[in-house]
Amino acid sequence: MKFTLPALIVLVALNPANLRSQVTLTSLTTNNTSACTAVGAPDAGCYAAFAGLSDPNFTPETYEPKPLNVSKVPISTLMYPSSNTFLFVHFQPWFFQNNPDKIATGYTSDNASTVSAQMTDMISRGFKAVVIDWYGQNGGDDGNTGFDDKTTMAIKSNLAPNCSAAQNCPFYFALMEDKGALALNGCSTSSSTTAACITALETDLTYMKSNYFGSNAYVKLTAPPGNKISSAGRPVVFLFLLPASSYNSATTDWDTVWATVVPWAETNADNPLFWIESQFTPYATYGYPNADAVGAYAWLNWNNSITDYIGKYDTGDLYGFDALTGFYYTSFDDGYYKTQSVAGVGYKGFDDYDSWGSVPNYNHPVIAQDCGQTFVQSFSYAGKYYSSTAQLPFLGVAVWNDYDEGSEIETGIDNCVSSFTETVAGSTLDWDIAFDCYNTENCGSETTVYNYVIYYTTNGTELYEAGTVASGTHTTNLCTLDKSIPSGATIYVQAQGQPSIFNHLVSNPQTYTNSCG
Repeated sequence: MKFTLPALIVLVALNPANLRSQVTLTSLTTNNTSACTAVGAPDAGCYAAFAGLSDPNFTPETYEPKPLNVSKVPISTLMYPSSNTFLFVHFQPWFFQNNPDKIATGYTSDNASTVSAQMTDMISRGFKAVVIDWYGQNGGDDGNTGFDDKTTMAIKSNLAPNCSAAQNCPFYFALMEDKGALALNGCSTSSSTTAACITALETDLTYMKSNYFGSNAYVKLTAPPGNKISSAGRPVVFLFLLPASSYNSATTDWDTVWATVVPWAETNADNPLFWIESQFTPYATYGYPNADAVGAYAWLNWNNSITDYIGKYDTGDLYGFDALTGFYYTSFDDGYYKTQSVAGVGYKGFDDYDSWGSVPNYNHPVIAQDCGQTFVQSFSYAGKYYSSTAQLPFLGVAVWNDYDEGSEIETGIDNCVSSFTETVAGSTLDWDIAFDCYNTENCGSETTVYNYVIYYTTNGTELYEAGTVASGTHTTNLCTLDKSIPSGATIYVQAQGQPSIFNHLVSNPQTYTNSCG
């Protein structure tokens, strides 16, 4: 049967639901992340479900929840108005079954299906790139030599085919040279020498050039203050290193190390742009020459000696915001963002109680999650200094999947909703939402709700979106919202979380018996 144009117009007019967003009830209630919910789910790399982790020191706080339904509101909405900041996420590549040194996430990191699910999930949340914590070509736990690099190779293989040309891609990747990579190459804190550390860096940079820098999806930037992705740019290499003072000062001169490696890399390793953690003048700390253009990226930190807060909340800098303020103040007030590649940071918290083979660890204080508020607020600190007229070039979330340190966002962030119910009287829909408090420093809040989405269904399976209501409002007139909702429909309210925070549906959906006429 063929429809003429006028008939088609009439058909659509008679079926207003065709014009609305339609979803399934299952899509609003089940895991929509790349984290594992069962064997083979959501991808073939899952060998078990991730059940979540709790710290008994802060019972009943689940600092890493099992994966549930997560908000895919773009991460950019947490930034200041009119932000054009390039948003990326940090990543750990080393999880596999029966790894004695890492928490069991339920997935095998180098599995192509797992990688595909993770990249897809990152993109769906609004990220533009992933930065891989890289332990060199030989990194891997429990004798699994090279496992970390296999994962990194799998990411490269996943992303490169999606590029239309060199550095013209929907999603990018870059490498972070970890201090562990140096140690595996002979530049360890216990036995370092100047020559060994030079060789370690040059070995890894040679490997990066041969295997990664040529990828169309590798992050290459024009030198600051340009900071534009371009095939003519310099490959970015993040440095997550120990200070020079951590090494044997009698045998290792880091001034000489960098004075040798930087000019060597200009000629032999595509002249990489090095980004150093939280350091705008890295000469004194790392021996890095200030003359070369560098980048500084923020990390989750605190402003107190950890010895005072081992195994408990750091009440002196409970959320790490003092340290974050210091980074942004220095980057902006001293003008480094005009000459360097400055990257801010967003994070949900920190708790490594159960890390390193499930052996309780008290080497760090806990950065409180505050039921998702820490995550939301950490982004706001960029807006205290940067704006549409003075843009922050980059911001990275720490981190996607560091399950060992309780900072992962892959499973979603729990905002501690304790109850969520609705009532319908005539055409008036009301709802009530409540949040748990785990202690005086850690309570849920409606600030973690992005908005409320009203759905209706006539068959209990397919739901139509009737409209949205701003967070903080708990009532709406259904006839005003959508007068075409049929009598007998079931009404659902969804508390849509802020980016990467859990979504919630009311526990008692009501039947609508009114008619708007």
